[in-house]
Amino acid sequence: MSPALGSPARSGRHFLAPEPAEHRRLSPSPDSGFVRTLQVQLRDAKGVDTLRGRVPRRIDAGGTDERINDTVAEWTTS
Repeated sequence: MSPALGSPARSGRHFLAPEPAEHRRLSPSPDSGFVRTLQVQLRDAKGVDTLRGRVPRRIDAGGTDERINDTVAEWTTS
């Protein structure tokens, strides 16, 4: 059986996830940050790219590059 959300995995690591009842409440709620804010991630051999809302971020060995995209031009060049 796999570990439940919010519980330790077999490796001993903990996951930052809400308890199942809280997850069911937050998932469909229009006030929930899970519903209101898009977040995607892409990992590669040298780091990770994330997009949360309108903030693209690149984290790699050189540090973190982050900016806020306010215009269409900024979105199309990110």
